[in-house]
Amino acid sequence: PRLLTSLYDEGLVDQLLLVHAGGMAGESAPSLYRGASQQDLEELVRGMVAVEAGLVGGDAATVWEPA
Repeated sequence: PRLLTSLYDEGLVDQLLLVHAGGMAGESAPSLYRGASQQDLEELVRGMVAVEAGLVGGDAATVWEPA
């Protein structure tokens, strides 16, 4: 989580591929991004946008790029 946060904060993420495998890590897994939470949707900063999504077997995959 600290590596992704550091790379993202420095603007070094050109593309991010997230694979969502249901039930793999569970609720007790650490969060992927350790930066400040943006829970207020009216102030949400959209730093990344989804450019592609699909299924890989039984898992969901999403490709994100900087906004």
